[in-house]
Amino acid sequence: MSSEPAPDGKAPDGIRRPQLKMQFPASAALQPVRLPDGYSLATLAERDASEWIAVLNANGQLGAWDAARAERCFNDPRPVIPEGTWLIMHRGRAVATACTVLPTAAEPRHELGWVAVDPAHQGKGLGRQVCAAVLWYARRRGWPASTLNTDDWRLPAIRTYLKLGFEPEITHDSHPARWQEVHRLLATQGERK
Repeated sequence: MSSEPAPDGKAPDGIRRPQLKMQFPASAALQPVRLPDGYSLATLAERDASEWIAVLNANGQLGAWDAARAERCFNDPRPVIPEGTWLIMHRGRAVATACTVLPTAAEPRHELGWVAVDPAHQGKGLGRQVCAAVLWYARRRGWPASTLNTDDWRLPAIRTYLKLGFEPEITHDSHPARWQEVHRLLATQGERK
């Protein structure tokens, strides 16, 4: 649920692939939430869903969002939890978000999902901070292990997840080679900086 292919259902190269999966082990240490000056945290339960939808649409990578799609997320058998869906606010406007998706008997780990940062606020570590808020929320609820889904081409997001302590989880035959390529690309990007 945390991400989906590009709006047309395919990766940028036009090929459909099962999403990559990552896990946050129960033994992993949580990082503190440290927001830059001028930013604050709120939950979706405290705000209007239209603010959440606006951030998801501003990101441009998670498909088109409207009230009907948001409502489906809240009513899914594995729903998004408004109290565990965090928004980073700047000057009264939501600029980043990440969600907690309820664990179930079939998947006892909560899912960190639908991570988005408004492009005007990227490069400030907001994605990492809003994800950390979700992980803290889940740990307080007694859900120490987490999972998420992502795509090969979302390299900045994958870098964030790795820095938080997430690890690749192999759930498909294509994953080992794809993770190897992701790590190669991340290392190449790191060398250029």
